[in-house]
Amino acid sequence: MSVFPKKNRVFPFLWIHPHQLKHSNFGEFTFLGFKFHPSISGTTLDANTEILELCDKYRKPILVHCGRDEKSRIDYVLRVNERYDNVRFICAHLGGLAADLVIRAFDKMNQANYLDNVFLDTAGCFNRVLIKKAVKILGDDKVIFGSDRPFQDYEVSLYTINSCNFTAKAKENILSKNIERILLR
Repeated sequence: MSVFPKKNRVFPFLWIHPHQLKHSNFGEFTFLGFKFHPSISGTTLDANTEILELCDKYRKPILVHCGRDEKSRIDYVLRVNERYDNVRFICAHLGGLAADLVIRAFDKMNQANYLDNVFLDTAGCFNRVLIKKAVKILGDDKVIFGSDRPFQDYEVSLYTINSCNFTAKAKENILSKNIERILLR
């Protein structure tokens, strides 16, 4: 049974330009996390210590778009995640968006010293092999279904997860429990 009632399934994350985020936003707005889109913002996560410090102070997760743009590589998350224990870093698109970048992200994660606060989001990935590998690398308690919105057809995204043949517990973690644990901590 999900902690959140069905009518409360939209969890707002604040998405503004990183230079606009300030302390007062955390009292003004109701949001459960911060969305960081490096390629649109034109900056890397590690260059935005104010965001990191504010999210750490207020225990807000950061959903990071990972993709083709050099600024969107998972490397920048892995450079800072050890210093911010109160931040949960959700790396969208399995850390890369395209298969070659996802594999590269997995290699970087295998070399990392600390991944306790790093999660992978499945949005935009329809490749069962990659999703299964993400679970193998991080565990089913660190993979999240579609937190960066399920791209294209929601039913196809869900079908992809269902076709991975995960255990019932693993599937429940991926589809709901993991994000609940992040947002309710």
